[in-house]
Amino acid sequence: MKYLKIFLLVLIAAELVVIVRKSLETPPAPLPDSNTVGLESEVAESIRELEKKLDRRDKTSWIFLGDRYRAFGMLPEAVYCYEQVDPLDPKETRHLYYWALCHSRMGNLDESEKLFMRTIKAVPPPRMQAHYAMLRMGQDYLRQGKPDLAKEQLRKSVQISSSKIWLCRLLIRQGSLPEAIALLKITADQYPRSIRAHQLLAVAFERQGDSEKARVHYEQAGRCTTAIETDEPVRGEDEQILGQYGSPFLQLESYKLEQKKLLSAALRTSRKALAIAWKEDYALQNSLLLMKNNRPEEAVKGLQECIQRAGDSAESLQLLGDAWRAAKKPQEAIKVWERAAAMPASRRPFQDITIREKLVKVYREVNGDAKKTKRHEGFVHFARGKMAYLTNVLKEAQMHLEKAVALIPDEPIAWFYLAEACRHDKSFDRAEQAYQRCLKLNPNHGRAIRGLANLPKDRKLNEQP
Repeated sequence: MKYLKIFLLVLIAAELVVIVRKSLETPPAPLPDSNTVGLESEVAESIRELEKKLDRRDKTSWIFLGDRYRAFGMLPEAVYCYEQVDPLDPKETRHLYYWALCHSRMGNLDESEKLFMRTIKAVPPPRMQAHYAMLRMGQDYLRQGKPDLAKEQLRKSVQISSSKIWLCRLLIRQGSLPEAIALLKITADQYPRSIRAHQLLAVAFERQGDSEKARVHYEQAGRCTTAIETDEPVRGEDEQILGQYGSPFLQLESYKLEQKKLLSAALRTSRKALAIAWKEDYALQNSLLLMKNNRPEEAVKGLQECIQRAGDSAESLQLLGDAWRAAKKPQEAIKVWERAAAMPASRRPFQDITIREKLVKVYREVNGDAKKTKRHEGFVHFARGKMAYLTNVLKEAQMHLEKAVALIPDEPIAWFYLAEACRHDKSFDRAEQAYQRCLKLNPNHGRAIRGLANLPKDRKLNEQP
């Protein structure tokens, strides 16, 4: 009996210790007061579910929720989540850069500076996150009108190509032209198709007084198609998170089902995405799936509604023509594709070529209009030649453009691009002939006038050893 009493007393004492400890513990932080206004209702519902599942004593759970808030632009809520990590584990580093980034995006630059510095200390170079923190600090210093501090951080982060661009813009503005030119040459060698590198080289040489080198780089920029992005990992992470919820998730699922040839299921999923949020890309994908499910008349209606809501685009008009063709109404397809062909160049270069090729095919098959067939064939070669010229494949460009001017000799733009391709390939005699032909058709073609005037300078440069 005596031992039983002792055991019970020990048990009661242990329970009292547990109760006292719990009473002394800091209670877990409450959930943030989140604002989901502007989000899709399905996304808002998913956010609420994530909030319910939050383990408020677990740092990883706070980081996970903070990342979702950040991706959806809920920056104050994301900051709140990241703030809860420090009390749970002061040595944790995974959230620091994102915490600083949110403050930077909100304009809290004093806070972001402290956190970026903490990030650099916690994950020092050569780890890339430190370099991105330095780049962001440099950009924030520029926003604050502190160019010398910005220059210091940008110099430290030149492993990132976009940081070189930011630094060179600042150096040119401050008149440090030799350093800017040296860095830009390195960048242009790494990214020969970079628009920005050649544009800045042109500016730097112009400010140095070397107009010929400036002209060369201005022209080179005109034949470039690549923009140097920051390639910051957080962008890809945010896109991946956004694709896990709401209409983007359903749209991605629809693409996956289409790849698996499950076309009925793909169409149903696409319709769900379109019902949640009407977007032109969703509507075009839905119409394409209708055609693949042998329902071209419904696709026509959907595409007409899409064009009414979003306006003409090469993509929507091409698909509408495809739908009319599938519905066995080729004359309607011709009308639509002709509208598309008359539009300015598409954001997708091959789109324009595809539309012209469809017109060539339908004219041959339906009404045998040799004149229109020849004209569209000419524009197919022109578009291919221009694409080759813009990617600096000059021999291929000349081949297509020679075919273009043979088929559409009354188009000054075809002669102009032939002249440009020949000049940059050092075929100066043919370039001169093409410029003159362009100016005969359009005496006020400014770029042709300038190109013809530059020919003697290019011949002279070519003769130099």
